[in-house]
Amino acid sequence: MLLYLAKRPHQVLKRDQLLEGVWGFDYAGQTRMVDVHMSHLRDKLEPDPKHPIYLKTVRGFGYRLEAPLHD
Repeated sequence: MLLYLAKRPHQVLKRDQLLEGVWGFDYAGQTRMVDVHMSHLRDKLEPDPKHPIYLKTVRGFGYRLEAPLHD
């Protein structure tokens, strides 16, 4: 999932897009699987997983990978 997001930086991806693109699922129902995997990725990558700076949630839509700005 990280590679899929990295190939589309700053692009907001719907949960069903991630399901199909990463796992090949064509399923418009429950997409909780994406949320669980995102949580695991945040635990591994984010300095503070509760306040992510890389793996952003776009409320009501999906996720995007962000590169934080440095001073």
